[in-house]
Amino acid sequence: MTRIVGIGIDVADIARITRLSDDRGAHFTAKWFAPSEIAECGGDARRLAERFAVKEAVWKALGPSSWSGPLPWRTIVTERAGTGMRVHVASARHLHISASVSSTDRVAIATAVASDAGQSSISSTDSTSTGAA
Repeated sequence: MTRIVGIGIDVADIARITRLSDDRGAHFTAKWFAPSEIAECGGDARRLAERFAVKEAVWKALGPSSWSGPLPWRTIVTERAGTGMRVHVASARHLHISASVSSTDRVAIATAVASDAGQSSISSTDSTSTGAA
């Protein structure tokens, strides 16, 4: 029987990610994203915000108090897989991580569930903003 270990949610403001990327450049992206994520995003703020939100949601699902030392953002890695994405967490190989991400022109929102078995996966849904975000 699968047991849920944790649930996380995060909303990332795309304009904030744009500012951080513009102001801090490679320092910002190198701190938060794996080289493969940086390459896949190609500097696109919306894609970076989606990955940022996923990382935060996964971190919350795994239990923020369980991490010691600096937060290992680059050990939570997302990658394109067909029409969605897949997530890998180096320190949680024994857990199944399911995540979902969606974005508008203003925000990216992600949810993550950590359970005690299976393979990690993430689904992605893009929507266009109608100004109601």
